[in-house]
This record gives sequence, structure tokens and C-alpha cells, in this order.
Amino acid sequence: MLAFSGVMTAALVFLVLGIILIIAECFIPGFGIFGILGIVSLVVAIILFSSNWWQAAILIVILLAVVIAALAILSRLAAQGKLQHNLFLRTSTSSALGFDSARDFSGLVGFDGIAQTVLRPAGVALIRGARYDVVTQGEYIEKGSRLIVTSVEGNRIVVEKRV
Repeated sequence: MLAFSGVMTAALVFLVLGIILIIAECFIPGFGIFGILGIVSLVVAIILFSSNWWQAAILIVILLAVVIAALAILSRLAAQGKLQHNLFLRTSTSSALGFDSARDFSGLVGFDGIAQTVLRPAGVALIRGARYDVVTQGEYIEKGSRLIVTSVEGNRIVVEKRV
């Protein structure tokens, strides 16, 4: 009797733990580790609750079938009705609406600047009265040196020492 109650207690602990982990997966961003551990805990709980392996296997297959059916129904409802508006983003962003993923620094090419920090090869420079993160082509440039912007590659402003 004591062993039976211990197994049932362990099964209940695994069941509750599995449910808590699956709920945590819904709210905590990650790689799915909470969901996987939750499913494993639920499978262990089913095995502990079952009297033999066949009964456990049948219960696990039934559980998988119910989950697959529920997902199929939810995806069909999501594609057709109100659930779609809550689950899927329907708006888009564009430069015309003021959304930019990166600033355009191409207008700085050819302008002079002064190294505000040592560039080895990255650092900060003062160009047209504003501070910018800049890089060199690998050379070391002392603080206070005069610079010229040679190119811009996305967010990368490339400078070299002005001679």
C-alpha cells in the first residue's frame, strides 16, 4: 500500500509539473525547452498512472490524437474567423510610414572628421558636428587625427586618416 501511494504521488507530481511547464512555455520566450520537459513529464505521469505498458501506450496515443485534432481545429478556426485577427499580424511597416531599419549614412562620404577616440580599427569620430561610430580598413589611428569618410556600407562608416 505504501509503495502504491508513493507511485501515485510521484505520478501526480509529474502531472502537475508537466502542466506548469507547458503553461510556462506559453508565456516565457525560449527554444521550447519548457514545452518539451512538460510533455516528457506528462508522458512519465501517464506511465506511472497506468497499470501496464499497453495501457500507457494507448493513453499516450489517445493524448497525441486529441492534441493533433485540437491543433487542426484551432488552425482552421484561426484561418476563418475572429481568431485570425488575434493571432496574425495584418499591418506592415514601410519607409513611407516612417519606419526605417537603419539610418542612411551615405551622405557622409567625402566629408572630413576628427577621431574622438583611438581607432583600432573601430572608434568614434566627429563628422559634421555629430558623433558617429566608425571603422578603418584595419589601420590604427590616434585620437585627434583628421579623417575622411571613404565609404558607407549599411551602418558601417569607413574612414581613413587624412594626409
